[in-house]
Amino acid sequence: MDSSWETSSLEIKGFVNNLLYKTKEILKEDFIGFYLHGSLAMGGFNSKSSDIDVLIITNKTMTVGIKRKLAELLLSFSNKPFPVEISFVNMEQLKNWTHPCPFDFHYSEFWRGKYQDDLSKDTYRHSSTKGEMTIRVYSSWDKSTSEQAKKTQKWQLSYFVDMSDPSKLPIDKIIELYSL
Repeated sequence: MDSSWETSSLEIKGFVNNLLYKTKEILKEDFIGFYLHGSLAMGGFNSKSSDIDVLIITNKTMTVGIKRKLAELLLSFSNKPFPVEISFVNMEQLKNWTHPCPFDFHYSEFWRGKYQDDLSKDTYRHSSTKGEMTIRVYSSWDKSTSEQAKKTQKWQLSYFVDMSDPSKLPIDKIIELYSL
């Protein structure tokens, strides 16, 4: 059954809140914000097949030591029971916005083996990564080419409002989306 943050189970909310607490504990005063995006934020989360997408904003670029701690946390946390895809973006990256947005650190189950290998061999030395998307948004006017982009666009479309003609604004839809 699909759900959103508002309708998700206590297990999901506890998992996310625990992740928030543990990342704040590592980042300390460099932590600025923790944001859900993707299916859990948009109402398409399936606890049997979805990952939990998180964006964390930090004050400054993280040290390799902090990134190692985050990798260790996420290796022990993700997939127990929900997989996590998480990107850390610092204020400098936000101020000098480019698309796709670079990130300071990123973890997903796709990268689990690489992080395990790097940490076990003490070879983890990653600095900021450029060019990887942290948030994927496909509006109705985007012409998506990849199957993943088309799939993402399909569930995102209901969250876009055509505002090209101010005399024909869909007020009911705007109120529903933004709970005015």
